[in-house]
Amino acid sequence: MGLQSAAIAKGHSLQRQKHVLCIAKSNNWLELKSRNRLAIGEANAFFSQASNANYATAVKSNIIGNDFESTINQKIESIVQSLLEKMEKQILAFQEKLEQQTLALHEKIEQQTLALMKMFEKTVEIMLHNFFNMMNQTEANTKSPSRKKSAVKNFVNVSSTPMHLDAEGHYT
Repeated sequence: MGLQSAAIAKGHSLQRQKHVLCIAKSNNWLELKSRNRLAIGEANAFFSQASNANYATAVKSNIIGNDFESTINQKIESIVQSLLEKMEKQILAFQEKLEQQTLALHEKIEQQTLALMKMFEKTVEIMLHNFFNMMNQTEANTKSPSRKKSAVKNFVNVSSTPMHLDAEGHYT
């Protein structure tokens, strides 16, 4: 029984030693984390770089932290760059769509303007026709036949000339 109790006592002391080492390592880890204001992952990375890492070696070697930081910076830059490229594509697509819609709007406005001009020309022509008819009826009682013929001839000349406005608003 002496050998068994000695083996059990020895096993307990090994477990205690391992436990004490674990506690010391976790204390060093917590100290590193709190003093340097590191994230949990960063502190774990410092301690996991070497199997026998301690506080002093972890603080002295920031190689992993620098690599980690540069990796994160590169990833952020690539994400920002891809977002900028996507935004540029969307802006270009939006500008093209806006230009197409603007051209379509200008075409519709031009068509409507031409239609309004035609309606205006017809209205003016009808008004002139009615005006000359009224003039002919009033002149029928007061003018000689030769004057009537010249008035009708003037009306025909005026009403048959096409009245189209150019871009500046002049008759052509």
